[in-house]
Amino acid sequence: MSAAPRGPLLLGMGPWPGPSARHVGFAQLRLSHLHEVLSRGGAPVRVVCLEASEASEGGAGGGAEVIHPEDGPPRWVLDPEDPGTADRLAELARLSSCVVSAGPYLPSALAARICGERPLWADLPGDPFAELHAQSLHGELTEARVAEALARALPVLDRADALSVISQRQRLATLGALGARGRLLGPELPRAVHVLPIAWHFPGPTRPPRDKAPGEPLRILCMGALNAWFDEEVLVAGLELFLEREPAGRVDICGGPHPAHPAAAWERVATWAARHPERVALHGWVEGDRLEALLAEAHVGLSLDRPGVEPLLGSRTRVLAFLHAGLEVVATRGTELVDELARARALRPIPPQDPVALAQELLALAEDGTDPERIRRGQAHCARAYAVADHGRVLADWAREPRRIPGRVSPEALLSHRAEHARDELESLLRAPSIRVLNRLHRLLGGRS
Repeated sequence: MSAAPRGPLLLGMGPWPGPSARHVGFAQLRLSHLHEVLSRGGAPVRVVCLEASEASEGGAGGGAEVIHPEDGPPRWVLDPEDPGTADRLAELARLSSCVVSAGPYLPSALAARICGERPLWADLPGDPFAELHAQSLHGELTEARVAEALARALPVLDRADALSVISQRQRLATLGALGARGRLLGPELPRAVHVLPIAWHFPGPTRPPRDKAPGEPLRILCMGALNAWFDEEVLVAGLELFLEREPAGRVDICGGPHPAHPAAAWERVATWAARHPERVALHGWVEGDRLEALLAEAHVGLSLDRPGVEPLLGSRTRVLAFLHAGLEVVATRGTELVDELARARALRPIPPQDPVALAQELLALAEDGTDPERIRRGQAHCARAYAVADHGRVLADWAREPRRIPGRVSPEALLSHRAEHARDELESLLRAPSIRVLNRLHRLLGGRS
């Protein structure tokens, strides 16, 4: 790897969002958002996409610079499971002014491992412990799953010089986690935790509102991963009530199970969909062009959360994506994003775990049609409130003058030192002459009794 002017190393999950991408989710969009912010700073940005080996060019682990001018910057594609990836990343870090991770949690964990003495900005747009809580509601978590989350999160909390999170609530939770790691003992780090919400930035232009013509069947779209906090029970029950009263309604469901989340949710949806083969289409994960076609045909998008810690701290890419595509949005309250858009009268909010409320909103849309003004209001609000440049300015400023924050002794090290000190004190006490005399007297008195 040849030397070049120093700029940030940006590490995130691939593939790069664009026409050639096999799939695009929050992690991929987050990587492109942060790249746009950093590239405006003028310094060259080295980009690494972490992808499985079958997607990497140049064999397992990749490593060659891959250039796709039509959909993104020149970038390295590396397999996170390849043994040589950490060494390649460490070499890139040495050539860079700082290291920036994008998206949850693997890029940040790798960045903390390879950054060396370079300043590290760790992007944590999600809380791994909140996600564990959501998964625990579906059954007992394995020790291996909990250990994996801890192994990825704790080194980042211990090493990061600045952090970005997805919401104001998550910022408070992150400050608490940093406190538990012994890192709130000075003035620097609380000021170095920043809120970077989901950006209003998707491939392609914003679409005008998708109006429903009189007599046209209402088309409903659900998309994305059915993860542990998605409420598939409300989805199934609410849509069943809607279909009973609206014979012309149609439902498209694309997305599906996630390997790190319970499979039962997708199985429940698939079983229900099979009972309505003429009215419910279960597409699974689809290519980008097919997803765009489904968005163009739909009138309303659904985002349904079950109550828990994750919605309180998190956000929802799919809500912004529906508005970007010109759809009405029906979403459960809980996240800061949905609550804010509800106050702006930009979507149709419903309470969590209320299938009747879901059905009522859909029946009203089938009867009265969509509201183009509400959709335009939502699009205008998001364009103002979630602009990439506005929220990313703090990252761009930091990357121009990155700096290390002095580390603190880890809680484990403090506790180990304390235990060792207690053992030394106890041994010294037991060796004291007065204690030996008292022990001898105790044995004598005990012998008489």
